[in-house]
Amino acid sequence: MPPTLKRVQYSINRSYITGVYRIRFCYLTQDIFFPASRCLNKQKLYDAISIQFKYQNTGTKNLFMLLLATDLDGTFLAGQNFHKQKLYSIIRERNDVRLIFVTGRGLETVIPVLDDAEIPKPEYIICDVGATIVNGDTLKPILPLQTYIEDIWPGSLYVHNKLKEVKGLSLQEVPQSRRCSYYYNDDTDFTHLNAIAGSVNCDVIKSAGKYVDILPHGINKGYSLTQLINLLTIPAEYILVAGDTLNDLSLYKTGYKGVVVGDAEKNLLEATKNMDHVYQANKPGCGGILESLEHFREFRKFYPESLRFTNSSL
Repeated sequence: MPPTLKRVQYSINRSYITGVYRIRFCYLTQDIFFPASRCLNKQKLYDAISIQFKYQNTGTKNLFMLLLATDLDGTFLAGQNFHKQKLYSIIRERNDVRLIFVTGRGLETVIPVLDDAEIPKPEYIICDVGATIVNGDTLKPILPLQTYIEDIWPGSLYVHNKLKEVKGLSLQEVPQSRRCSYYYNDDTDFTHLNAIAGSVNCDVIKSAGKYVDILPHGINKGYSLTQLINLLTIPAEYILVAGDTLNDLSLYKTGYKGVVVGDAEKNLLEATKNMDHVYQANKPGCGGILESLEHFREFRKFYPESLRFTNSSL
């Protein structure tokens, strides 16, 4: 144990619901939260505690961390390799940076991303456009959040049968849970679609000019992220959300600081242009996320010094 910890009273409690350790210091108002999977090595546990002391010793009362909640396709998996490597290394190397995937993919199609050694592992995964919430290490559902979504979903077969009569819909042949996902076109009758979805207590979410998802009423990326953050009791000022299409709009409606990365869907840019807490980046993917770290004063300490002297064209 680091010498600075010998005379400190603290308690460590593990939440078996969320797979998170809570460290509570006797003289601090703020707890530290981080996944139990990172604590298999005791030194990592002590390292995390030491971060708190680093900030305490410099006069900062509470640890300030960055929790990046990001979409995958077009966002965290996009951009120049140079920017990907920079962002990924920040997440891997810093103890005060955490990661949550928030994606429209089904869990089955997120697993190959987890198997890629180049991509940092998330603490949690919100997938199926918000309808699935799991631990990033065990892939087990986060209860009771997942139970609630399951309880209000009418059932995929029931919803799909109801929507068969809607003109201009084509089922997406992708893994999907607690949602029905389709392609739409210029002939799609959205008046009819919205009416049927409402009759079965579901919402309609469009994105990228061709995708449409039918989800339980009130369920979306922003809702599920907010519920997870509340469960973990992480302060809102630690959070940065990132996305690129209209199904990410609910992330920005949470009020968390956010970045719309470059090459984003025009409808998302239009919807977020007057949101003061949202930065519209120039660079696509990871480059845009890095831009936002410099843009938001609270997150500038996470911005790589090496990029301050790098040609802006990169």
